Amino acid sequence: MEATKTQTYAEVGAKFRISRQRVGQIVRRWKQYMPVRSLRVRKTDLGLETQHLPKKENRIHVISFRLTANQLELLQLRYPDMKSVDRAAREIVVKVLSI
Repeated sequence: MEATKTQTYAEVGAKFRISRQRVGQIVRRWKQYMPVRSLRVRKTDLGLETQHLPKKENRIHVISFRLTANQLELLQLRYPDMKSVDRAAREIVVKVLSI
């Protein structure tokens, strides 16, 4: 129980050779005896300047459509460099919308 104060359930489980789920079960069962968990301190490089990355725009709208096997094959042939068919379809929609 004391170890859960400074370590994650996974770390405690590895130490005692039990799963993190089992640690959670034990903690729930004996929670009245569990110490108050402090917040974990994140390791950061204080000497390095933080880079300001541009904020990603939220994609809140979903467009869904189905393709036949022939249409899918044509899409893959036309855009072989795309990592996935989804990206190829998204690229086409974005190009058409920006015209």
